[in-house]
Amino acid sequence: EAGAHGAAVVGVAHQRAGQHQQVVEGEAPLGLAGAGGVEGEGPQGRADALAVLGRYAEAQQVLDSLKPDGTSPASLYSRIEQISLALDQGQFAQAREKAQQSIEIAQAADARVLRKFQVMQQLVAMVDDPRSVSLDALQQLATAEQLELQQALPHGRIESLMNLLAIALVAQRSNHADFSGKVINAASPLVDELGNPNLGKMMRLLQAQQLNYQGQVDEAIAALNKQVDGNELFQVHSALVAAYQAAGKHELALRHAQWLQENRGRAYVEYNLDQLLQPLNVADTRLAHLWASQSNAVLGRSEAAAQQQAAFLKAWPE
Repeated sequence: EAGAHGAAVVGVAHQRAGQHQQVVEGEAPLGLAGAGGVEGEGPQGRADALAVLGRYAEAQQVLDSLKPDGTSPASLYSRIEQISLALDQGQFAQAREKAQQSIEIAQAADARVLRKFQVMQQLVAMVDDPRSVSLDALQQLATAEQLELQQALPHGRIESLMNLLAIALVAQRSNHADFSGKVINAASPLVDELGNPNLGKMMRLLQAQQLNYQGQVDEAIAALNKQVDGNELFQVHSALVAAYQAAGKHELALRHAQWLQENRGRAYVEYNLDQLLQPLNVADTRLAHLWASQSNAVLGRSEAAAQQQAAFLKAWPE
């Protein structure tokens, strides 16, 4: 079931104790070209490139040299990389701490920027343990964005919709599909009205995922595959893993899990909702090993399942 998939593969921080502890050697680091074309432009781009290569200490050093300032929203973007870098290494306590610090820094920023980091805080909680996501917090954030949408200028409406659609995604993957459905239905006319390409892509992804969570798996798969054109959102492939697993089509699930593993650079640099989904994209490149292990196990490929499990535990050893 889709809901079972979300509970099983998102809240992995609290599952590892019961998993097999095989270890494999020699997982090759992804090169920049093979990792989605990270070019390393600017300090944040360089930090992203270093992280993709597994040079985490150097990436952290670059990010630590940047001083975010709540009065300058653009300077806060390095905080997203800080959170992603922690999740990339399975450092969940640090990721939660960095998310909280980001909220404190953003107190001096525009209210929508502050809410962006509040949404990200719930996203980090979801990756760590979906049971720790606060539905009340998501509802309050959604209400605030909906109120903002009634009075904001077009650009502000785009930013509020980005936050709102991210809220829906967090709700979906933390097993609050009823709430996510309400948010999607409320936001859909506004997304159509504004005609923003990124918002349109995100809405189509959410609508397809909602079909999966409602048990309409074949319809979800068809809707998701229509989006795969080379410019699809990174999360489309995460959604296809979930949908194919729910349909029992594990060979196809493995194909998309492999795509997630091979596109770590894209996970870091994709714009999506003003980079709001970067931490989730990065986490999914690691979760993809667990998902591949699950599908290989169902297919009776015990050695491949063990190798993927070991790769997952190597990436997230805590």
